[in-house]
Amino acid sequence: MTDSMTWESVLKRGDFIGRDVEIHDTDCIYRGPVKNIIKVKKSRGWWIQINLLWTARRPVGVDKGSSSWPISAFLANYKIRPIDIGNGHVSFSRWPILGFGIFHPDCNRLDPDKVKGLKI
Repeated sequence: MTDSMTWESVLKRGDFIGRDVEIHDTDCIYRGPVKNIIKVKKSRGWWIQINLLWTARRPVGVDKGSSSWPISAFLANYKIRPIDIGNGHVSFSRWPILGFGIFHPDCNRLDPDKVKGLKI
């Protein structure tokens, strides 16, 4: 594990494109492949916006049965640094969302054919 990763270094890398990202909040888990990662200015400062090609959602505590979700952009606070947790995985957290994670490219991809209602 290393703490030397910054958002600027993430933005320069192209290898996160296409990887699955998983976002945990208190009620649901959202997941989908990364389309792009950009830095955006909002009224409360700089943010990292992670845009997905498509998004699946399932309730916390349910192991199977993801369904399509219309929101495909998520924000992370630029001040909260990403953490390289090894094996190609990147993690970052912010309140009230419990955590974000970008997976290794060969790790446990969500099959879009198994997402109820997804049209791509």
